[in-house]
Amino acid sequence: MRDIDFASELKKVMQRGRDATSVVALMMTSTQHIPAQALTPPTAELQYRIPDQPSLDGNTVDMDRERTQFADNSLQYQMSLSALSGQIKGMMNVLQSGN
Repeated sequence: MRDIDFASELKKVMQRGRDATSVVALMMTSTQHIPAQALTPPTAELQYRIPDQPSLDGNTVDMDRERTQFADNSLQYQMSLSALSGQIKGMMNVLQSGN
């Protein structure tokens, strides 16, 4: 399984933020706009996860980590569905109101 070393990627992004050459100038069309800076998305270097302890048959999958990641993904999916459902219900109410 490949992972991203979050700490080193965060350091790279923070360092890029300090470099004057990495800032993209944005045009403000109104004085009431909040000034912003845009950074290019970082390219993360993938790494291989070293298993804590391989099983006797050579399997290096850590079921606890896999279950945790599955539960996290499932929760995020359910939250996305709930938000989308709320938006669709709101649109249906507007459409059914008649105007």
